[in-house]
Amino acid sequence: MSIAKQLPYLYLDSTPVTLERLQGELQARAAKNPAVTLTIRADTDAPVGQLLKVRDAAQAAKIKTLSIYTKKAQP
Repeated sequence: MSIAKQLPYLYLDSTPVTLERLQGELQARAAKNPAVTLTIRADTDAPVGQLLKVRDAAQAAKIKTLSIYTKKAQP
């Protein structure tokens, strides 16, 4: 999943999603595969609050492994 620096902030598989939709998707994927890993790619200028919301959604979905990295902000 990706976090952009501008609205819409959240993308799942290149598709913009709301936090609520992301939560549902994460829960469904974790139910299907309890060993699922969430990889978060965030723009360097993305709001930290969005990253924390995604982390919280992953924890609520019982996803145990997160990978977080940044990508260079686009002009």
